[in-house]
Amino acid sequence: MPRNKVVVFIPALFWAGIISFMTLIPGKDVPKPIMIVSDKTIHALIFMTLTIFLVLGFNYFVKKNSFIKSYVVSALIALSFGIAIEFFQHFMNVGRKGDWEDALADFIGIIVAFPIVKMLIKFRLFERVIR
Repeated sequence: MPRNKVVVFIPALFWAGIISFMTLIPGKDVPKPIMIVSDKTIHALIFMTLTIFLVLGFNYFVKKNSFIKSYVVSALIALSFGIAIEFFQHFMNVGRKGDWEDALADFIGIIVAFPIVKMLIKFRLFERVIR
Protein backbone atom coordinates (compact mmCIF):
# COMPACT_ATOMS: atom_id res chain seq x y z
CA MET A 1 0.00 0.00 0.00
CA PRO A 2 1.52 3.36 -0.99
CA ARG A 3 2.27 5.68 1.92
CA ASN A 4 0.71 8.65 0.21
CA LYS A 5 -2.64 7.68 -1.28
CA VAL A 6 -2.42 10.44 -3.88
CA VAL A 7 0.32 8.41 -5.57
CA VAL A 8 -2.32 6.19 -7.20
CA PHE A 9 -3.65 9.23 -9.10
CA ILE A 10 -0.27 10.33 -10.52
CA PRO A 11 -0.81 8.55 -13.89
CA ALA A 12 -4.24 10.18 -14.31
CA LEU A 13 -2.97 13.62 -13.29
CA PHE A 14 0.03 13.35 -15.60
CA TRP A 15 -2.17 12.19 -18.50
CA ALA A 16 -4.70 14.98 -17.85
CA GLY A 17 -1.83 17.48 -17.93
CA ILE A 18 -0.67 16.18 -21.31
CA ILE A 19 -4.24 16.32 -22.64
CA SER A 20 -4.66 19.89 -21.35
CA PHE A 21 -1.41 21.05 -22.87
CA MET A 22 -1.98 19.45 -26.27
CA THR A 23 -5.60 20.59 -26.59
CA LEU A 24 -5.26 24.15 -25.31
CA ILE A 25 -2.10 25.32 -27.07
CA PRO A 26 -2.65 27.64 -30.04
CA GLY A 27 -3.74 25.83 -33.19
CA LYS A 28 -0.67 26.96 -35.15
CA ASP A 29 1.60 25.28 -32.55
CA VAL A 30 -0.09 21.88 -32.67
CA PRO A 31 2.27 19.22 -34.07
CA LYS A 32 1.06 17.81 -37.36
CA PRO A 33 1.68 14.07 -37.10
CA ILE A 34 1.15 11.73 -39.99
CA MET A 35 -2.43 10.72 -39.37
CA ILE A 36 -2.76 6.96 -39.56
CA VAL A 37 -6.10 7.13 -37.74
CA SER A 38 -8.76 9.83 -37.58
CA ASP A 39 -8.84 12.70 -35.12
CA LYS A 40 -11.92 11.16 -33.49
CA THR A 41 -10.13 7.85 -32.95
CA ILE A 42 -7.31 9.71 -31.23
CA HIS A 43 -9.85 11.47 -28.98
CA ALA A 44 -11.43 8.13 -28.07
CA LEU A 45 -8.07 6.51 -27.28
CA ILE A 46 -6.89 9.45 -25.20
CA PHE A 47 -10.04 9.50 -23.07
CA MET A 48 -10.15 5.72 -22.81
CA THR A 49 -6.65 5.90 -21.31
CA LEU A 50 -7.62 8.73 -18.94
CA THR A 51 -10.62 6.73 -17.73
CA ILE A 52 -8.48 3.65 -17.11
CA PHE A 53 -5.98 5.72 -15.09
CA LEU A 54 -8.81 7.31 -13.07
CA VAL A 55 -10.39 3.94 -12.30
CA LEU A 56 -6.95 2.71 -11.23
CA GLY A 57 -6.88 5.48 -8.64
CA PHE A 58 -10.48 5.27 -7.44
CA ASN A 59 -10.57 1.49 -7.38
CA TYR A 60 -7.80 1.60 -4.79
CA PHE A 61 -10.17 3.31 -2.33
CA VAL A 62 -13.40 1.33 -2.77
CA LYS A 63 -14.40 -2.11 -1.59
CA LYS A 64 -13.64 -5.03 -3.88
CA ASN A 65 -17.21 -5.30 -5.17
CA SER A 66 -17.55 -1.58 -5.96
CA PHE A 67 -15.97 -1.50 -9.41
CA ILE A 68 -19.08 0.12 -10.88
CA LYS A 69 -18.81 3.03 -8.45
CA SER A 70 -15.15 3.58 -9.39
CA TYR A 71 -15.98 3.42 -13.09
CA VAL A 72 -18.98 5.77 -12.89
CA VAL A 73 -17.07 8.40 -10.91
CA SER A 74 -14.11 8.10 -13.29
CA ALA A 75 -16.35 8.29 -16.36
CA LEU A 76 -18.11 11.41 -15.07
CA ILE A 77 -14.80 13.12 -14.31
CA ALA A 78 -13.33 12.20 -17.72
CA LEU A 79 -16.47 13.29 -19.58
CA SER A 80 -16.65 16.59 -17.67
CA PHE A 81 -12.99 17.18 -18.46
CA GLY A 82 -13.53 16.47 -22.16
CA ILE A 83 -16.53 18.79 -22.38
CA ALA A 84 -14.67 21.52 -20.47
CA ILE A 85 -11.80 21.31 -22.96
CA GLU A 86 -14.20 21.71 -25.87
CA PHE A 87 -15.71 24.81 -24.20
CA PHE A 88 -12.26 26.27 -23.56
CA GLN A 89 -11.27 25.65 -27.17
CA HIS A 90 -14.46 27.36 -28.34
CA PHE A 91 -14.18 30.45 -26.14
CA MET A 92 -10.40 30.96 -26.02
CA ASN A 93 -9.07 32.82 -29.01
CA VAL A 94 -6.13 30.52 -29.76
CA GLY A 95 -7.01 29.23 -33.22
CA ARG A 96 -8.87 26.14 -31.96
CA LYS A 97 -12.58 25.41 -32.03
CA GLY A 98 -14.72 23.34 -29.73
CA ASP A 99 -16.47 20.47 -31.45
CA TRP A 100 -19.37 18.39 -30.11
CA GLU A 101 -18.13 15.49 -32.26
CA ASP A 102 -14.84 15.54 -30.33
CA ALA A 103 -16.82 15.36 -27.07
CA LEU A 104 -18.78 12.43 -28.50
CA ALA A 105 -15.53 10.67 -29.44
CA ASP A 106 -14.29 11.29 -25.88
CA PHE A 107 -17.48 9.69 -24.56
CA ILE A 108 -17.04 6.66 -26.81
CA GLY A 109 -13.50 6.22 -25.49
CA ILE A 110 -14.83 6.39 -21.94
CA ILE A 111 -17.37 3.67 -22.72
CA VAL A 112 -14.73 1.48 -24.40
CA ALA A 113 -12.66 1.70 -21.20
CA PHE A 114 -15.34 -0.22 -19.26
CA PRO A 115 -14.63 -3.77 -20.53
CA ILE A 116 -10.89 -3.12 -20.53
CA VAL A 117 -10.90 -2.02 -16.91
CA LYS A 118 -13.20 -4.91 -16.00
CA MET A 119 -10.69 -7.33 -17.53
CA LEU A 120 -7.73 -5.65 -15.78
CA ILE A 121 -9.51 -5.98 -12.44
CA LYS A 122 -10.54 -9.57 -13.14
CA PHE A 123 -6.93 -10.55 -13.75
CA ARG A 124 -5.82 -8.39 -10.79
CA LEU A 125 -3.46 -6.32 -12.92
CA PHE A 126 -4.42 -3.15 -11.03
CA GLU A 127 -3.28 -4.69 -7.76
CA ARG A 128 0.10 -5.51 -9.27
CA VAL A 129 0.57 -1.94 -10.44
CA ILE A 130 -0.41 -0.36 -7.13
CA ARG A 131 1.37 -2.64 -4.69
